[in-house]
Amino acid sequence: MGASIDFPFDLKKAIEAATMLLSLAGGKMDLYIFVKCLYAAERESLRRFDRPMFGEASFAMKYGPVPAESTTW
Repeated sequence: MGASIDFPFDLKKAIEAATMLLSLAGGKMDLYIFVKCLYAAERESLRRFDRPMFGEASFAMKYGPVPAESTTW
């Protein structure tokens, strides 16, 4: 198993990502889709740049992974 690297959660970047996502959606978005899009953005940032966008941990849930912190602020 590979080594785990912890990145600190960056609330400012998470808010910026959420604001941009909502702006692209016209200001309104279903919470389920919103959470999944934030997770996908974080995962894609890790894939492309080997760094998370805002350092978010994820939880495995019944219908797929969800970000741990961006849904609590």
